[in-house]
Formats: sequence, C-alpha cells, structure tokens
Amino acid sequence: MLENKQKRTQVAMVIASLLLGVIVFRFYIVLLTADYAALTADDFKNHVETALDFLNYTKYGSRAIEVFKEENRYSHIIAYPVWHIAVLVVSFLFRMLRIVDENALVVYSIATTNTLLLLITFWIIVHYYRKSNKSVWGIIVALCMMFCGPLDNFGLFDRYYLGAYTANIWHNPTYLAVKPLAIACFLCYAELVSDREAQNKQYVKASLLLGISALCKPSFYQAFIPGLVGYCIFHFLIKRKKDVFLHYLKIALTCVPVGIIAIVQSKIAVTGEGGAGLSFWPFYVIGHFTENWRAAVLLSLAFPMFIYLVCVLRKKWNSEIETACWMIASAFGMYIAFYFDVNPFAADFSWGVGLALNIGFVVAGKELLNLWDKSWIWKISAILGYLLLCTHTFFGIVYLQNIWKYGMFLDKLNYFGLGS
Repeated sequence: MLENKQKRTQVAMVIASLLLGVIVFRFYIVLLTADYAALTADDFKNHVETALDFLNYTKYGSRAIEVFKEENRYSHIIAYPVWHIAVLVVSFLFRMLRIVDENALVVYSIATTNTLLLLITFWIIVHYYRKSNKSVWGIIVALCMMFCGPLDNFGLFDRYYLGAYTANIWHNPTYLAVKPLAIACFLCYAELVSDREAQNKQYVKASLLLGISALCKPSFYQAFIPGLVGYCIFHFLIKRKKDVFLHYLKIALTCVPVGIIAIVQSKIAVTGEGGAGLSFWPFYVIGHFTENWRAAVLLSLAFPMFIYLVCVLRKKWNSEIETACWMIASAFGMYIAFYFDVNPFAADFSWGVGLALNIGFVVAGKELLNLWDKSWIWKISAILGYLLLCTHTFFGIVYLQNIWKYGMFLDKLNYFGLGS
C-alpha cells in the first residue's frame, strides 16, 4: 500500500514537472518572439545584450568595470551576474551541440534558463512540503505556488501588477534567478533561528546561500536581513540569556559575507539606470500606483494571513511562520518608505515584496497541508484555505494568460477576452 502511494506520488511529480516545464518554456518562446510582447521581453534582451557588451570591455583589464559604467546605461546589472552567466553557459552548450539554429540561439537560451530556474523553484517547494506531507496534495499545492497572484477585485486597481503585489513575476530575469535561492536560504535561516544547538556547518550553509542570492539579485537580502534582525532582537529582549545572545551573534556573523558583497555591488551600481541615490518618502511610490494601497496589501496577502491566523488559533505558531511575517513586514516597510532617486517608479523595492510574498505563500502552503484534523472546525478552515488558494491561483493564471496573449504585464486583468 505504501509502495503504491510512493509510486503515485513519483508519477504525479514527473507529470507536474513536465506540465510546468512545457507551459513555462512555451510562454517564454512566445514572449521573446511575438511583436506584441516586445515591451515585456525588453528586460530579458537588455540583460543579455549588456552581459555580452561587457565581454567587449575586458580588454581594459582592471579598468573594465569603470569604463563600462561610464558607457553603458544598464551597467549596474553586472553587480548580480548569475542569470547572465547561466544564459551564456546554456547558449554555449546549445552552440557546441548544434541543438538550436544560430538565429534562435539567444531566444532558446533565455527560455531554457528561465524554465530551469522555475522548475528548480518548484522542486525546492515540493521537497519542503514532503518533509511533513508526502501525499500528491503537496505536489498540487506546490504547483499552485508557481502561479498564484493577488486577488483581483474586478476594477478597483488601475492595473494588476503594482496595483496589487504578486509572488509570481514573469518579466524580470534576475527575479527568476534569485527566486529558488531566496526560498532555500529563507528555510535554512528559519530553521537556524530556532535551533541553538545548530552545528557550524548549518551557519556556513546559510551564509553561502545568502551570499549567492546576492549575486542573483540584491532584493532578497534587502528585504530579508532587516526582518531577520527584527526577529533576533525581539526574541533576545524576551529571553535575555547568554546562549541566546551567542546564537544570534553567530547568525549575525553569517551576514558579514553578504555585507561585503553589498558594498561591492553599491560601488558597481553607483551609475546606471538602476543605480544609487536612496531617498526616504513614505507612501510616495506605493501611492503612485494606487490610492487603495491598504486594500492592495490585503488582497495580496489574503491566503497567508488566513492560514497564519488559523495557526495562531490552533497554537501551531512556529519559527517559519514568524520569520516569514518579519520578512513580509520588512519588505513592505522598505517598499513603502524608500525609493531610488534615479527612477522612483521603477519600484525597485517591490522586488523584495514579491520575494517575501512568495515565501509567505510557500510557508502557508505547508501549514495548509497539515491543517486537516479530526475536529470539524479545522476541516472547515482547511476547506476555506484551499478555496482561497485556488482563487489566488486562478487570478495568477489569468495574469499569465494576459501576458501570453497581449504581451503586457502592467494592465488590468482581461478575463479570457471578456474585458477588464
């Protein structure tokens, strides 16, 4: 019986992976080749062209970055090169194996890289769920996590993306690169903060993941570290014990490498369109996109808020939930309060919000899987949780379909051609 269940789960995993891979790969091929999607595809092409352009500057030796900064408007993106390197490696393999025609090489390299990154994200989530729930339901919920978006209120916001906020952003390459690292790194730290007996290798692992995430996109550590600091200070003030202080000190030391990386990144990104010039003006950016920003936040967070509330009532609160809450508060706080002078409404801090939402949903998904109980009230709560997750997933799929069909990621949702 157990063996049959394991086989069914393995088959479901293969089917889900193939389904997700085919959908995502086809989506990016269309996005990168359709004329109507040129604006949305620009980000991918600009990143690749900038990376290729930088290779021409290596002839300047130690001055390569300095000269590149002066001459290339997108020079800041070389501060987080992982996605670009991955695309170049895939492109090299395709060229070497002669799998793809030279004219389509860049398009297929980008689509393949993005698909692999999203599949890795999916596998990380499934692995996380399987620690406590080995059923097919874990795969189904993980699949929902790959598409779910904010609840749409059918017209209150002028646009769906940056009208409300979504964990699943499709149009930014470095967001896709950092997404799997962000989840893995968060889960590592969420386990670490509650384990005062943790071995040194666990601290090293957390530090490495955090550092590598910075090379994918700085947005994760910008949103995560302030929340981590808040968590540690809060718990130390409650417990006031020497071993607690030493434990949190070790955690603080794990952030030193990413701090060094951040300093180097800031020096590289001091010019360019995504560069420096940090300003403080609460509600300036979030208010620009919608006056109903409070409703936007609630509609973006409906599922995790409901599940976390149920966990409080069940007395099932844990470090993963609490760390996720600190990160969500940190991400929204930074997005509400700060912006970069060079282009305020690029909403650079919204990337951190997307990552925090992604993590918040993933953690809530695990709690939902473990919510079914003999008590009728928790069964009803679980049913409501699944309905809420399905609703988030429906709107997220409509959003993906809108980008696929119309090539735009900044409009109101169009419901399968029936209008906004």
